[in-house]
Amino acid sequence: MRILAFENGTIRVGVAVSDELGMVARPLEFILAAMVMRSAGGLEYVRCGSSH
Repeated sequence: MRILAFENGTIRVGVAVSDELGMVARPLEFILAAMVMRSAGGLEYVRCGSSH
């Protein structure tokens, strides 16, 4: 099972995914923290960039 992880920062929110064993994670992209909006259903965002 893969795990999706978020790292909250003041400038960016990092997004990473684990390998199938859930042992090693690799970065996918980042979201500018200013673009993250909280709503009743959870977090919503507009894709802003990529870490690659």
